[in-house]
Amino acid sequence: MLILKNIGPVVAIAQLEALMADCTREEAGERPRSGRLLSESEGGPPFVVSLSDTLVGALATATRDALAGFAEPWSMTGELRLYCWRAL
Repeated sequence: MLILKNIGPVVAIAQLEALMADCTREEAGERPRSGRLLSESEGGPPFVVSLSDTLVGALATATRDALAGFAEPWSMTGELRLYCWRAL
């Protein structure tokens, strides 16, 4: 589970997919199942959103080094940078 307090998960997930699949955030967000709300609790978070097949495949096949390589540029995207997320 990924907890993104104060961060829109749909945007953050699309940004990660854009990096991993070498596409635009808009293209990533338009893919089937990208960011579709699957479950939510009364009164707000937590909730569950779906991932596109493209992102699922990219995450499933990425090596540890590749994932580490995506962490830095992902942490520098708009919302994540705004909330001072940094890659470790």
